[in-house]
Amino acid sequence: MLINNTIATDAYGSAIRMSCINKFEDAVSFCGFSAKYVLSGQELYIINNKKYTLGKGDYIIGNDATVSSIKIDGMAPAKGVCIDIAPQLIKEVIDFNFGNNYGFDEFLLTDELFIRKYNSQNSGLGLALLNVANQYDTLINSSAILEENVFLTMAECVVADQKKIFSSYYNLHQQKQQTIRRLLEQLMLAKEFIDDCYTEKISIENMALEACLSKYHFIRLFKKAFGITPYRYIMERRLHHGRQLLLRKKQINEVAYSTGFADVASFTKAFKLFFNTTPHAFRKAN
Repeated sequence: MLINNTIATDAYGSAIRMSCINKFEDAVSFCGFSAKYVLSGQELYIINNKKYTLGKGDYIIGNDATVSSIKIDGMAPAKGVCIDIAPQLIKEVIDFNFGNNYGFDEFLLTDELFIRKYNSQNSGLGLALLNVANQYDTLINSSAILEENVFLTMAECVVADQKKIFSSYYNLHQQKQQTIRRLLEQLMLAKEFIDDCYTEKISIENMALEACLSKYHFIRLFKKAFGITPYRYIMERRLHHGRQLLLRKKQINEVAYSTGFADVASFTKAFKLFFNTTPHAFRKAN
């Protein structure tokens, strides 16, 4: 089975394609700024001699400078969504939002780009891709049309997501070039570890181990790259998650324990300091 349908394009040359493939192995191109998203099955990408295995809900990014190959060989077909966003659209979004961008557009559109695997739940672009992927059967089997501004939305998500990474990259600029990329990759691994486990009891030692850094260097570099300490990052993830649970009318004691707080009192204190209101008042008002 080999399906590879272009289901949307724009005047800049951007495109969205949907695929369903059982077996495939060859070079694969990234055009403009590209994202390859896996809806089901598994895909193996080899980029710059590094392997990235993508499963359901994962995606990887690249650009014109990305040299890649792909291997698909599974019992079930791999379904995927590929987006190519034209460089001109990316540049227009950056210029509109940032003006003088200190090389941000070059970072996105040249081999400076920090290539890594993402999960769709942890980024704006991932959620936008998930929204398109959820329409897979309708779009691939009919003439249904996506919303007109889909590429602009995607470009805005790319810029918002990658600006954070570029800022971290820029914050480490006094390091040697190869050192910057290695350190940022290590820090991103630790950050992803936190994103997966922030409701659990995780220590600085655990996080530093994920980053393959000493505890001291991890804390110092994490704050330098992301502008926040690891402890504060965990706390903010817990509080934002707790806020979402309260919006769903969950009980306060349930929210406190499910977000990793020791008790209701500590959750209430942290919530009030961060949001300037108590969980009870917030829940009642919403």
